[in-house]
Amino acid sequence: MYYKAVALTALCCAGTGMRPPLLGHLTALRCLTRLHLGGCDISNSDITQHIAAFTALQDLDLWGCTADDPSAHYLTTGILPNLSKLSMAWSQVASALPLLPGLTYLDLSHCKLGGSFSDGEFAAAAEMQQLRVVLLVQTEVDAMGCELLETLLR
Repeated sequence: MYYKAVALTALCCAGTGMRPPLLGHLTALRCLTRLHLGGCDISNSDITQHIAAFTALQDLDLWGCTADDPSAHYLTTGILPNLSKLSMAWSQVASALPLLPGLTYLDLSHCKLGGSFSDGEFAAAAEMQQLRVVLLVQTEVDAMGCELLETLLR
């Protein structure tokens, strides 16, 4: 019997409640373009240790994960050069937004955005020319967060 090998390009574990070391086991799936991990126990250390293996990712969904500002900051380092769609809704992101020049879709719904943002973040927000959809459903935003979002949406 002959089986044809097929490269998996999309994986959805959302809502399964899978626990670590989930990302460590998935890194062999380097061809993934879509990875939805919403509701899974994905932490900052999971992101910083394993997400760079998925260089083909275009769509990353981390809703409800325990990942927060360090993960958002790490994603801005260019480790996922093809990323165009990102959701960190219901996460702990607050004062380090994942501002990537290639993003077309960003969901930060149900987050609390505020604190102090750097000049670099304002510059990155101004460079996000591809961004077409920003979801901020029930997001709490302080004055500094509003200023950054205004820059982002110009």
